[in-house]
Amino acid sequence: MIKTKTWVAALGTALVLSIGGLLAPRPQGTMAKVYQDGSCLHSVDLSQVTEPYDLPIKSGDKNNTLRVEAGRLRMVSANCPDQTCVHMGWSTGQPIICLPHKLVIEFTDAGTDALAG
Repeated sequence: MIKTKTWVAALGTALVLSIGGLLAPRPQGTMAKVYQDGSCLHSVDLSQVTEPYDLPIKSGDKNNTLRVEAGRLRMVSANCPDQTCVHMGWSTGQPIICLPHKLVIEFTDAGTDALAG
């Protein structure tokens, strides 16, 4: 029969490994895809960006400007009323969303479709 100390040690080790797996950094997507009303407007491979640039996104009277740099991007301007997308700052993996303009920037691995999951 296995002693109690052995069981406690085994369970403690399993718990530490489980928590470590949850907290370990996950690789970020290398592709940023810009969707408006569910349609993909732009795809940017962030690993291929060598010089920062601004990407204007216009649809009727809805105007947003996305700043693209190697490995990251941010919304630098928008004419939406709440400016939440602008205040989100730089992102390397979290989606950037402008609800008033129905605009979503998703991060994916190269060759995958963000909205397909």
